[in-house]
Amino acid sequence: MPGLSVAIFERDGSLRSWVLGDSRATRGTRVTTRTLFQAASISKAVSSVGALRLVEEGALRLDDPVDARLTSWKIPANRFTQKRVVTLRHILSHTAGFSVNFGFRGYRKGEKVPNLSRILDGLPPANNEPIRITSTPGSVYRYSGGGFVVLQALMQDTTGERFDRLMDRLILRPARMRFSRYEQPLGSRAAALAARGHDERGVPIEGGWHTYPELAAAGLWTTAEDLARLGFEISREVEGTSNLLLTSRTAREMVRRQTDHVGLGWGVRRRGEYRTFEHDGWNAGYRSLLCVAINGPAVAVLTNSERGDRVISPVLASFFRNAS
Repeated sequence: MPGLSVAIFERDGSLRSWVLGDSRATRGTRVTTRTLFQAASISKAVSSVGALRLVEEGALRLDDPVDARLTSWKIPANRFTQKRVVTLRHILSHTAGFSVNFGFRGYRKGEKVPNLSRILDGLPPANNEPIRITSTPGSVYRYSGGGFVVLQALMQDTTGERFDRLMDRLILRPARMRFSRYEQPLGSRAAALAARGHDERGVPIEGGWHTYPELAAAGLWTTAEDLARLGFEISREVEGTSNLLLTSRTAREMVRRQTDHVGLGWGVRRRGEYRTFEHDGWNAGYRSLLCVAINGPAVAVLTNSERGDRVISPVLASFFRNAS
């Protein structure tokens, strides 16, 4: 049976965790609180916090043209970019107009893994289309994994640091996310802790998992406790009771609606009496969700199955029903 890991940080700072099932294809390798799962698109939400830390450091600005900061690659000009330039706010709110409107397929074990420039231009061995502007920036919401690959290039070009090391410095170490890493492909030591993914039929993913070099968009490996801890910290910053990662002003801007249902890197909605900011994740073999209630708990649910959403939704609904 594939595995499940759930962690909840309550408003008072107490932590509750549950684990269930197996982390490997063979029975007997049980999920623990240290088991690593692919966070999939939750990577975008965490990457957004890193980008906003750079804003607070003065390295980036939310409403300046990002092309002025890009040095390794430039956004190809077209009729849409002639109308309006792309800003960091556009990227984080999925209104920049970039292509690759959903996720990435990743790379199976044994496949060649492209570098960032080849992903951006959709050149082999990259398996995605070129990342291009296909609508006027700021005109419409359209979820884009491609935009977060541009964000990855932007953050690296701005700081001169590799993205994995940059996120470790900006977010993972300060937030005490001890087991988390933007590491693709996964090294042997971390691989020993990783849950193997399973497809929709329950069949193990060949090689255990796919590799995602699109780090900012899909490359985070993490635990439920690490994710819930991050969510709880950000909720405190929104409330103004902490500034470990972001000031209250920046944290509140992050969870403010930029469009109908999206903040800066997070979805924003209501669950019962709570206003939440959240993100889900869908990678090959994994489903996940991080949901943080302002003035309430932070809940992380990770699974190593493409059927995991069938468990995640009722778990979360039950929790908020009982918490209200």
